[in-house]
Amino acid sequence: LTDAAGLHTLTVGASSYPVDACDSKACRIQSLQRMLKPSLANDLDAMGGVRFAKLGREDSGFVYEVLDIPQPQGNVTLCLRAGNLLEDISSSTTLASDAVTETQSYLNACQTIHADASQYYISKIIPPKTWWGMLLNQPPPKSTYGEASIRLAADFLRRAVTKNNTARTIVSAIGNRNENLAPGRCSMGVHVTSMCQTLDSDGGYYPVGGVRSLGHAWTAVIESFGGRVFHTVPLQELVFAERKGKPVPISDAKEAAVNEDATVNEDGTKSTKKKSLRNNQKDTSTSPTTNPEATITPLPPVTKKELAAQLALNPPCLGVKLQTGVLLQSKTVLSTLGVLPTFLHLVPESVRRPCGMAGIPLGLPALSERRPLMQLLLTLKGTSGNLELMDGADYTRVPNAGVDDEGTTSIVETIPTESTTASLAVAATHSQKLRRSKTDNGSTSSSTATTTATEPTPAPTSTSTPASANSTDTGTYRNKFEGGKSWMKVSFPSAKDPTWHQRFPKLSTCVITIEADDDFVRPIEGSKPQMYAILPKTASASGNGDVQRLIDRVCNDVVEVFPQLGGKILSQELRGPIRAGLSQTPERFAAPGIKPRSPYPNLFIAGSDITVNDSFSGKITSGLLAVNDMLGYNTVLDHFVLEKDIIRDLERFMSVLSSSNEDVAVPMMVQSLQKDDKEKGDVKEKVGNDAIASAESSKEK
Repeated sequence: LTDAAGLHTLTVGASSYPVDACDSKACRIQSLQRMLKPSLANDLDAMGGVRFAKLGREDSGFVYEVLDIPQPQGNVTLCLRAGNLLEDISSSTTLASDAVTETQSYLNACQTIHADASQYYISKIIPPKTWWGMLLNQPPPKSTYGEASIRLAADFLRRAVTKNNTARTIVSAIGNRNENLAPGRCSMGVHVTSMCQTLDSDGGYYPVGGVRSLGHAWTAVIESFGGRVFHTVPLQELVFAERKGKPVPISDAKEAAVNEDATVNEDGTKSTKKKSLRNNQKDTSTSPTTNPEATITPLPPVTKKELAAQLALNPPCLGVKLQTGVLLQSKTVLSTLGVLPTFLHLVPESVRRPCGMAGIPLGLPALSERRPLMQLLLTLKGTSGNLELMDGADYTRVPNAGVDDEGTTSIVETIPTESTTASLAVAATHSQKLRRSKTDNGSTSSSTATTTATEPTPAPTSTSTPASANSTDTGTYRNKFEGGKSWMKVSFPSAKDPTWHQRFPKLSTCVITIEADDDFVRPIEGSKPQMYAILPKTASASGNGDVQRLIDRVCNDVVEVFPQLGGKILSQELRGPIRAGLSQTPERFAAPGIKPRSPYPNLFIAGSDITVNDSFSGKITSGLLAVNDMLGYNTVLDHFVLEKDIIRDLERFMSVLSSSNEDVAVPMMVQSLQKDDKEKGDVKEKVGNDAIASAESSKEK
């Protein structure tokens, strides 16, 4: 379930509690504030009442994330905090003077590359040829960040960090901790972005009141201008006008490829196989996949002139149709669901197919989908202080930091075992008890509620057989969750919000994110783009038992890391598999069609696919790019000569922005939210006690 702000809710007894299941931790807070102000401002406040709290405590250096890097000779643990990153790296391993100098040089190089990142992303909304560029006979300026983004992070790491292998492992983990992707597959642009966020001296921040405070603030602004906000209403499809011309003719080679799985040789001859590429199935009678996802049927190549002619005939988007049958018409439609869900699921095949190559973003078939995710949502008995929930810091296990994609020699050769002890000692000073073995607390308590929430699967437009159970996922560490080894992220949203326990006393929340294993998803063999099929639960030989086994494995692993949670789990809910967007490979950044403006007039795309995955600031940036493109701030003259965009124009004309000098990125004092009314405090105490009693009663039953 979701609440009015679109936030997921957990039910404990008769009460519901909001859970921030996405990563809403913000870095580079000053830049983020500037982007948010115009959309939140009202007559009374430049941020619409929204404030951000700094994560961590001053005495611990404001730690906001802990990285755990499994290695054969011992785990490396790194605490990320506001301050000197080089000092944090040095605390996790012993660096000689030359290694310190080299590592510092690498960090400086990352900042240099990232200096023109905004120029690269702005170029996504500038047409290749504008009148200004033609007038000066100059193309838009090239970006160093853009050049790096189409290269592999492993190539830079091997050449730039050579003195200390442990330091190289740590730097690699920092650079791509948000996706389980080896440096031999990861884009250097993603690596640089993550490094520079970590280097920022401000540290991590979180919206006071949770991310729902942003949702309510934006809703108030939209409704004040006569807009409407619909909650928890599933979309059915995008609505388009009639296409202007005839459907794109399918060549003989294309027709053969569709009907006979034909291969067109270089000499023009055709060879066929005895299977249908339309269904792309080898033997559906034994395949565990009964409901594979939509993919793009291979299309014949076209010239630039032919593609431009096809694009000119694409129908405009007129609005969206809800599953309730309601049609919402609009002059522009902005989808933040991601590139693949938008073009494969929301754009009807009857619209996309007649458009041929012009019906999908240019370069999309060459890309790969990130492996879908699973999330285990927990409610915990106790406050953040009692449970020692790391002062709101996230825990991320990064198993692929030192593994090349080819599966050969690791980037890391030797890991001093002393580094693990030293790192854990640093973590202990921040009240972060990270342990790699089971304690006397035992395993997790039995849950009061175990439910699954699987993403609805749209009707497929074509079918294909998933890879075999023994096939491996390109760029991932394992296809089965293994305690102590697999990629895992643990966050405590309730510990990040300084107002949580004023509203929900004696209870805490936890979100555990992992990759979906082979019991839940499989790669679709031969699909372009490379995608995953979400398996029905009945497709598993063990039926729904695989759900409970996964919950047990994950809970046991989390209790090993956080032994203080043993016996404190009140309820569990498994969500997923959840589509996680495009994988952050160089191909994704090289694809010219991955940009806000879609091939269809009036349809725009935003979200992490346009920038970087699992980045709160990246999602806001993508929306800002899309709005600039919608409103015509999309020329070289605007951005590189006049320095003109939607934010600057609003700052000129909104007095509340120009007159506000308040630093709003500060913690809201919890004391200011406390009420002197003892009766109200007693009511809150009773609500918390009733919820715990109800949960424990259900557990006993």
